[in-house]
Amino acid sequence: MSFVNLTETEINKMIEGKDAESTKKVLKRGKAVFLEYALSKGANGETVSKMTAEELNEILFSFYPSIRRKDKNYMKLNTLKSLRYGIVDMKLSKLDIRLV
Repeated sequence: MSFVNLTETEINKMIEGKDAESTKKVLKRGKAVFLEYALSKGANGETVSKMTAEELNEILFSFYPSIRRKDKNYMKLNTLKSLRYGIVDMKLSKLDIRLV
């Protein structure tokens, strides 16, 4: 096994390009759906970005059971996981945490 010394610029370039386009779309959709829900519950963009863990848990407690497809049927588990992935990414980015 061997290791290479990379510059910080090279590492950042690799991290920025790590997600496929489909992953970027999933993240964007998850963030948008959650923000839409939070806004419907009286939050605003700034409030959402500054939610504490307790506040986030409280809104997620009602978010997952209430979200439906356009035909009013429940969403599939994989869809809910995708939405969760977008929400987690949104919160981690606000904390300036990057998971690779």
